[in-house]
Amino acid sequence: MEGSSGDADREFQKAIELDSTFVLPLLEILSPVFKIRYETRDRLTPVDRALIEQRQAQFKNEWEAAYNAGRRATELAPDPLLLIRLADFAIFASRPRESLAALKKADPDGRLKFGWGIRTDGLHLTGDLQAELAAVERERQLGLATDFEAAQVLPALGRVDEVNALINERMRRPSRREDTPAALMLFAAREYRAHGFLDASNQLANRAVTWYDGRPDAELTEARQENVINTLFHAGRYSEARERLRKFLPANEGYSIRGQLAAHLGDTAAARGFIKKLRLMKEPTAYGRALIAAALGDRELTYTLLQQAFAEGMLYEPLLHREFDIKAMEDYPPIRELLWPKG
Repeated sequence: MEGSSGDADREFQKAIELDSTFVLPLLEILSPVFKIRYETRDRLTPVDRALIEQRQAQFKNEWEAAYNAGRRATELAPDPLLLIRLADFAIFASRPRESLAALKKADPDGRLKFGWGIRTDGLHLTGDLQAELAAVERERQLGLATDFEAAQVLPALGRVDEVNALINERMRRPSRREDTPAALMLFAAREYRAHGFLDASNQLANRAVTWYDGRPDAELTEARQENVINTLFHAGRYSEARERLRKFLPANEGYSIRGQLAAHLGDTAAARGFIKKLRLMKEPTAYGRALIAAALGDRELTYTLLQQAFAEGMLYEPLLHREFDIKAMEDYPPIRELLWPKG
């Protein structure tokens, strides 16, 4: 059945009205207000209550609380699907080793077709690249798509020929909106750079730019323009990225990337000006400001803003180690400790 999220909410509410102990609709419903109202009912099992608490914490971007609630649920009911859900929240809460433990309990023989992206992220975050490579191969054997999982581990291992083969195979398949060969190229290029393979990173990022340059003008939506700018940035082509940004995006958008570009082009005053503009916005912007601070080489400010970003609900995930300006600060003990897995 197709429809809007509002339609889905109404159907879920009907299901709950028919059976107030049926929690599955509650875990899918999109309205936090309804969820809080439903919590007051007293006919729920301890497992159901834990799952509701997990969902509430998720709505608030409180990942440690979501992880703890999920752990309580799986202690009471160690169902594989609940364990896989727990593993996902464990990653978000900076607990990749605990995520892997939950996955091992859920699927000890690697037979399920669920949770493999979580597994490869957990292995990547703990630095077990050989086990990650084996997991990607098992995922492939199960008939699952592995493009991005492979593009995460192969560049980390410096396997240039295999990365090129992966990209070439992707080039033979059609694109769907921004699911393009260039997106996969940039993803792999950022992994190369995160693991010190700078020449391979630059070559692949520039190949992505070339792919974008060869596309027809009809495809140049706002989302595509943003992706081209991001690709130019990661290719180190800062002046081109800034000119394209000025030409195609409104002046009141993209403050974070504008600030990063200004920093890399030596305009410190402009970069700090974008930090100020972001600080004045209503929505959480600490991470965007942290990226500019990192581009400026301001370690103390980067650390402070990353702390704030986590407090605002930012996820802990492999994306963080692909931000090369932050990656360059890992020798600064407070940042290294902040980004080090908690469990």
